[in-house]
Amino acid sequence: MEKKQENAKKGNLLIVDDDINFLKLLEVQLKKHFNIVCARSGPEALEIIQKGFVPGVILSDLNMPIMNGIEFLKETMKYVPHAIRIILSAYANPQEIISAINQSRAYMYLMKPVDQLQLIQIIKNAFETHSLIVRNNQLLETLKKIGITEAKEVEVITKSPQQQIAQKVATEFVSALQKILSFSEKYYFTNHTSYVVAISKALAEALKFSDRTIEEIVIAASLINITTLAMPKRFHLYDPYDLEQADRKFYYKLFTETIGCLETVSTIKGSVTILSQIWENRAGSGGPKQIEGINFLPEAQVISIANLYHNKVYRIQPFHAPKLEEDGLVVQTKEETFERHNEAIKFFYRRANWYENDIINTFQDMVKKRAIPELIFPKTNLVLRNFDLRTYKSLEAEDVLFEDKIEEKSEPAAEEPQTLEREIRVEKLKPGMIVAQNVVTKTGVLIVRQDNKLDEVLVDNIKYLAEAGLIPNVISVYVIPPPKASG
Repeated sequence: MEKKQENAKKGNLLIVDDDINFLKLLEVQLKKHFNIVCARSGPEALEIIQKGFVPGVILSDLNMPIMNGIEFLKETMKYVPHAIRIILSAYANPQEIISAINQSRAYMYLMKPVDQLQLIQIIKNAFETHSLIVRNNQLLETLKKIGITEAKEVEVITKSPQQQIAQKVATEFVSALQKILSFSEKYYFTNHTSYVVAISKALAEALKFSDRTIEEIVIAASLINITTLAMPKRFHLYDPYDLEQADRKFYYKLFTETIGCLETVSTIKGSVTILSQIWENRAGSGGPKQIEGINFLPEAQVISIANLYHNKVYRIQPFHAPKLEEDGLVVQTKEETFERHNEAIKFFYRRANWYENDIINTFQDMVKKRAIPELIFPKTNLVLRNFDLRTYKSLEAEDVLFEDKIEEKSEPAAEEPQTLEREIRVEKLKPGMIVAQNVVTKTGVLIVRQDNKLDEVLVDNIKYLAEAGLIPNVISVYVIPPPKASG
């Protein structure tokens, strides 16, 4: 009876190695401390788990025939997702080590030969980590039974009223700031911040991040434009890794200074930490700190992918900038959008080592399934207008909208007046205005055709769609209507 109780206190350890002599040596060294089951291959070990053995810790060799250690450990996630995984190998290639840890979600990578006492202590620490995970899950189950089903409900219990108020104020402020920052997005065919927020949130939800983590991701993504405000204009059309070394260094200097300012706001510090890593990557070739491997936060990876995707598909290309400045108009055809989308996907395939496999694979799956509207590229041409230039032209037209009362001239004009347009905020639309450009949703659905006059129903519908983020917040209308506008 005492022996059974003693065994119950020991953790279940599964050891997998194709070297039978090494396997026997480990069993002799560790059997006094743990309940050990050994297997000589990945398939054999999986069969042991399927028959009912539930390991708290799995110690696996990396290079094995039939199924290597990475493949085996990834497969165990289906059956014992909370088990702690340790890789033991004689190979010391740094890139292989990083790749193995990342792909298998390993707790640690140990080199053969390993000191016996050190190995015992490492495995004990692994079991302690496993126990914490198990207790945490038990606590969550208990909370569910008493009606608390989400992490954010627990947070309300643990936060003081002052903390709750501060968090609410911070969230509302960031939301307002996001809208203000969107006004400065002069080089995107579609709203950059809104897209990055939507894609980041959807990707985080697909990866089953906690509600609190998703909230921090949304705040970080909402602030993405603030890091570019102090940047020279030439930086707005490039990602930092596209810049020459001197410019890249200057870019990261300005980026770091902005992050430093944001870090003073304690209520969003977690989100700012995430934001500070959006230009890093797991290969260590990013910046500004050249973080690599597991130190690159998954939350930052999510925003990085969303940001890069939108930049590559919907930001104007550098050679378009002079045309935008001079002509006030740049058009991207639907064919060009599709081509840029394909190039963006190829980019992520080539840079797969920048991200965790689960994260990049989930994003690619979302793209294939067109899981959210922001990942469905439009079926119409995209148009970007130079707001400054168009404002100037509107002022030349004396800033008078056609529905306003215009004094009749005593003598008819010798020539038909030139048709002029002006962009106005959606909330300022009124019945009787005539739209100068097709009003189309982000998914390509036509709402109002060019030259049609707005009535109350259309105005209400446009305002509703804009509030929902499905159409732009700015609509082009005629200052002086064309002679044959539709009713």
